[in-house]
Amino acid sequence: MKLSIMSYTFSRQGWKKNGKFDLEGMCRVARELKIDGADIVTAHDLPPAEIRRVLSDFGISAVCYTFGTDLNAAIAAERSAGVDKVKEGVDIAVAIGAPLIMVVTPGKQ
Repeated sequence: MKLSIMSYTFSRQGWKKNGKFDLEGMCRVARELKIDGADIVTAHDLPPAEIRRVLSDFGISAVCYTFGTDLNAAIAAERSAGVDKVKEGVDIAVAIGAPLIMVVTPGKQ
C-alpha cells in the first residue's frame, strides 16, 4: 500500500511561504513520513509546471487533482460554466501529472 497526503489539509492550517501555499514544506513533511503521493486540491495559485517540478524534486507523485465547481443544475446551459471549469481542471491534472481528478460539487435542494 502506498500513502498519499492532501494539500487541502495543509492549506487549511495556513502553510504559507512568501504569501503562497508552501508546497515545498508539505513535500518535506511527506518525505519525512515516507509518503509517495499527493492529492493536489486546487492549484493554490501556483503554476501547474511549478507544482509538477516541486513534486518531482521530492520524488512525490500527483495521485489526484481535486477542485470544486457547480455541476448541479438540471439545465445544460446552467452547467456550462461548471463544465468549462472541469475542462480546465483536466488540463491542470495533465500538467501536474495527476492520473485522476475529483470534482467536488455543492449540494442543492
